[in-house]
Amino acid sequence: MIGTNNLAREKSQLTINKLEKLMNRKQCNCIQCITYIIYSLSLFIYAKNICLNTYKDGSHREMACLKITSEVLLYASIIPIIEQQMNKINLWNYYITIEMPALNIILQMLLDGILINREELIYIREDLLNNLSDLKCFYLQYDRLNGTYDSQILSLLRRMSNIEALNLHTTIDNQTTFIDGKHIYNEIIVHMSRLHTFNFCFCTFIQLNYLIHHLSKYDFLQTFSNIMCQQSSISNKLNSNDNQLYSKIIEYPYLILLNLGFVHHDYNDQFLNDKKAHLPRLTKSTVNYYKLITVTKNFTSDGIRVNCMKVKQLNINPKIRIFSEDFYVYFLSL
Repeated sequence: MIGTNNLAREKSQLTINKLEKLMNRKQCNCIQCITYIIYSLSLFIYAKNICLNTYKDGSHREMACLKITSEVLLYASIIPIIEQQMNKINLWNYYITIEMPALNIILQMLLDGILINREELIYIREDLLNNLSDLKCFYLQYDRLNGTYDSQILSLLRRMSNIEALNLHTTIDNQTTFIDGKHIYNEIIVHMSRLHTFNFCFCTFIQLNYLIHHLSKYDFLQTFSNIMCQQSSISNKLNSNDNQLYSKIIEYPYLILLNLGFVHHDYNDQFLNDKKAHLPRLTKSTVNYYKLITVTKNFTSDGIRVNCMKVKQLNINPKIRIFSEDFYVYFLSL
C-alpha cells in the first residue's frame, strides 16, 4: 500500500510540474492544458478512485473527480452531456477546482471560457470512456433521468468490468417498470464480478396507468435473495397496510446494520418482530425512541426481544439519558 501511494504521489507531482511549465509559456495553449488535465486522469489506475457527478445549471455536464492521495484533488468538467448543443456552439465554460495553489491560474482561465474544437472534445471523451474497465471505484449522482437510463447509464456501467465499489443515486422519470432488486442484479451486478461494495438509491417516477409490471409480494421476497446485504436504511413515514407481505418470516442472515430512524412505527414492528423477520447478526441499529416504545409496549413485548438482544451499538433519536430496567433487558448486549 505504501508503494502504491508513493507512486501515485510521484505521478501527481509530475502532473503539477507539467501544468506549471505549460502555464509559464508566453503563448499558452489552453486546449493543451485541458488535454493534459484529462490525460492525467489515467492516474486513477494508481489512485483507484474516480467518480462522475452531474449537475444542472441550464444544461447538464458530467463532472469527473480524480483523487490522488491527500495532496492533490482535481475536478475537471470535461463532457457536456447534451450532444446536440455541440453542433450549435463552440464555446464552453469548463469549471475546475484545484486544491494546489500553484494551479490557480488554470482555474481562472477555465472559468473565463475556452474555445474547444468539437472533434477534439469528442476524442477526449472517447479516450476517457475507453479506460472505464480500469475503474475500481465509481460514484454517480444523476437527477431526473429522462429516457437516458437504459440507453446511456446501463451501457456505461456494463463497461466497468473491474469495478470494486459502486455508488449510484439516481432519479428516473418516464419509466414503465420500477427499478427493483431483480433488475439491479440482472442488469448491473452480474456484469461486475469483482464488486464487493454497492450503495444505491433509485427513485422511479411512473404514471400508474403506464405501469406495465406491478410489483407483488413475490417480487419483494425475491429481491437480492442471493446477495449478502449487510446494511439497510429505510425512509417511509407512511403506514404499511399490506400485511399479507409478512405472512412468512423473512430472514436477513447477513444484515448487521439497520436504520429505522425515519419510518412509520409499522416498520419497526415489521423488521424487529421475530414473527415477521429474523435478524441473527444484527448488531447496530438506529431507531426513534418513542416509536420503539410503541411497538415494544414499553419494552415488555417478547415478540421484538429476540432481534434486539444482540445489538451492541444503538443510536436513539431523540437522545435519552436514562433508560428503564426493561430497556436493558431488551438490549442485553449494550
